[in-house]
Amino acid sequence: MSDSRRWLVHSVAPNSESHIPCGSGSEHKMNGAKRSKPVSLNVGGVIYTTSFLTLISYPDSMLARMFEGDLPSAKDRDGNFFIDRDGNLFRYILNYLRTRKIHLPETLVELQQLKDEVDFYQIPTLKEEVCMELARRHEESMVKLLPPNCDSDGYFLDVIEINTVKANMKSLHLIAHADVIRVLPLNPEDYAILQALMEIVKCTDYHPQKSNTGHMWYMGKGCFEIQDLNYLTRVEIAEIVRVHGARLISSSVSFSNSTETNNVQTILVMDKWHVPAYCVQKLRESCMACKALPPGRTVGFLDWNQGD
Repeated sequence: MSDSRRWLVHSVAPNSESHIPCGSGSEHKMNGAKRSKPVSLNVGGVIYTTSFLTLISYPDSMLARMFEGDLPSAKDRDGNFFIDRDGNLFRYILNYLRTRKIHLPETLVELQQLKDEVDFYQIPTLKEEVCMELARRHEESMVKLLPPNCDSDGYFLDVIEINTVKANMKSLHLIAHADVIRVLPLNPEDYAILQALMEIVKCTDYHPQKSNTGHMWYMGKGCFEIQDLNYLTRVEIAEIVRVHGARLISSSVSFSNSTETNNVQTILVMDKWHVPAYCVQKLRESCMACKALPPGRTVGFLDWNQGD
């Protein structure tokens, strides 16, 4: 292991899910003796040796489906099972399957590449940790990009617009500290759910923590994610925070097919804003003014701009 590489280690509870049913590949099912025997893998030209038990330890993973499920497996000319993926990054996948501990690469480029590998192997708990670490490192890099005169005591706000191409649908995800989310124009139902979730997380350090509705998450360190907002748009949020002093740090667009089976094409647009402390205070004052509207008025973009 290179001295220049940092290893982040977290303990993860073993997966206790039941095995998926076998389909046309049921010939891969093995008896107990064979499961414990060594098996050789050729992953992108790199040879690994492990056991079948290790490879199938997450029943819903791609590896479990290859070796005990419904996906066919190929072999190279030397008899090694062949997987056409990044051979060097596979060591992180295999170490996790063996130890339930997460070791992550030092460089941001390799970490992003590892996310792609985890997406392929379909190991949800590992993917969750990789995504959280990617977000943390991305935020660190954003702090370095702030202008010297910028209020670094503020917060970051991620605004993610998800466009489902075939269904012609849009939804919005917000990720930010509670201090920021609470002063955005949420509808009363979402605000009540956020308040309830905040009370729950006061009693535990566990995260991520999901709300009863399933569309709101506590991500740790006071940050929350709200998914599938359909009454606000990315443009509206941008205008609200901009006029109160927030700064757009970055904006990116990506395109993907969700899975090989449903072929759902999505376009993601992500804006990262820096919201200084004084901006949060101005947003709070505007939020209080909106809540004082006469009964029957909806909280939304027009309300926030009624005095303009």
